[in-house]
Amino acid sequence: MAKHSETSSRRKRKIKQLEAQISDLEQSVKQARRRAETRRKILYGAAFLKQISMVKEETRNNAMRAVERHITSDRDREFLGLPPLDQ
Repeated sequence: MAKHSETSSRRKRKIKQLEAQISDLEQSVKQARRRAETRRKILYGAAFLKQISMVKEETRNNAMRAVERHITSDRDREFLGLPPLDQ
């Protein structure tokens, strides 16, 4: 019976180790997805700013106002030097 108990304990330990590995892998995947999303945003933002710099001032101002309406966080608006949104 002692041998069965040891085997059972080893299996339980192995299951816990595997569960921890799975959890670590899931966290790595989440981090990789967040990094990819951040990179995507940076690249699109840079491309937008480059493109918008090549249009007429009125068009550029209209486009920037349209984009700025989507920046709703007070912290982000302050960082970008934008006025707070009317609540």
